[in-house]
Amino acid sequence: MRTTLALLLIVASSSFAHAQASATDELQARHSRADRRAVEAFRVGTYFVLGAGGEGDLDSEVPALGGEGDLDATVGFGLRAEMPVMDYLSIGGLFEFVGYQFDDTSADRNLAIDMSFWIKGRYVIELTRDLDLEVYLGLPFGFTGYFPDGDAFDNSFGFNTGLLGGGQLILGRFAVFTEMGWRHRHTYWDEENGAASIDFDLAHNQFAFHLGAMLLL
Repeated sequence: MRTTLALLLIVASSSFAHAQASATDELQARHSRADRRAVEAFRVGTYFVLGAGGEGDLDSEVPALGGEGDLDATVGFGLRAEMPVMDYLSIGGLFEFVGYQFDDTSADRNLAIDMSFWIKGRYVIELTRDLDLEVYLGLPFGFTGYFPDGDAFDNSFGFNTGLLGGGQLILGRFAVFTEMGWRHRHTYWDEENGAASIDFDLAHNQFAFHLGAMLLL
């Protein structure tokens, strides 16, 4: 009887230990998958755009038609998609819609639309088992269309670039992020003046702040 009871206790203990080990392995595997999701997941998101300071610089073949002016706060929003290609690098694209306005003017805001390539060097830090922090430095570069209010200038097209540093706080499949840095937009056009055609270009340089959210797919 004692031998049978001892055998039953051994079998029960072994089964319990095996079940506990399996549960631990499953939990570790689940956390491992969550950790890899923070590094490997494709992301889509939206964000608020705020630009501060900076100036617009208008150049022309006719110096008297050029000039520069300070910019009011720029506001808008953006859409972004990112795909990790290695642990420390993501690539993707973004659209931004922003409204510019020069200081000391009563005109409505001028619209700029960006369609850009996005490359990001990043590093993911595990804060807890469920929370990760990604710190990064990103470079946008692409096409810009500039659509001024009124008839003072024609619509113009050119490029945009910049340099943005920030962080994403990742919890499961959801992330919030903030970033700041420098944004540059440069567009070109020409206008007819009698028999002559005059070339213009307009450059904007401004500090940028973004606040947004991402979904990890």
